[in-house]
Amino acid sequence: MNDKEFDALRKKLQCYITRWVKPLGLGWWRLHFIYNREPEEDDFHGSKGETAGRCIANWQYKEATITFNMSTCAAMKELDMERMFVHELMHVFLNEARQRDIVTDREESVATQLASAFMWHRDAVLAEGKKLVKAKVKA
Repeated sequence: MNDKEFDALRKKLQCYITRWVKPLGLGWWRLHFIYNREPEEDDFHGSKGETAGRCIANWQYKEATITFNMSTCAAMKELDMERMFVHELMHVFLNEARQRDIVTDREESVATQLASAFMWHRDAVLAEGKKLVKAKVKA
């Protein structure tokens, strides 16, 4: 991935920050976003190079770092990348419930379900807004 592609992808991910962080109630957290060209050495699930995002949260201090594997993100469809982004934000909430700082398959499943629910809700609100605009135009 060249610098231009990297910067374009980083800007797209930064748009998701604006779109999701405050509406989800995470504006008061100190969130750090890292954009890695190369996969991390110590990959979370033992699948080096395949994981698109990783969240490490420190719930006691309301601080979290989300790291993106940009080469994996580049291969994703835009909707899948946004869903992955929201999924990683869900780990910020779920981190406090962990025992021994181990991410379980159950946590991954809940993060995926919550991310889908928030995206479906956002889509429903947008669709409803479009209906209202159309109704006002006809009136």
